[in-house]
Amino acid sequence: MSECQAVEPGSSEVAFSITPSKTGEFRGGASVEIFKTEDCTGAAITRTADPITVKVAVGVSKLPFFRKCGQFS
Repeated sequence: MSECQAVEPGSSEVAFSITPSKTGEFRGGASVEIFKTEDCTGAAITRTADPITVKVAVGVSKLPFFRKCGQFS
C-alpha cells in the first residue's frame, strides 16, 4: 500500500498499523520515500527501516497466556 502522508517538521516518525489475520511469526519492514513538497511530487529520497519480526497469537484461546504476561488484565 502506498499513500502520501505528511511528516511534522523536525520529526522522524509516522505511526502506522498492521492488522494480523492469522497466528504465526511475520517479518516486515518499510521503505519510505521523502519528498520536499506536500503533494509528494518531484524527486524522492528513499529511506529503509530495519525489518522487525512479530509473533502473532489470534483468538480467545490465547487470552490466558497474555493475561499471565500482564499484557491484559
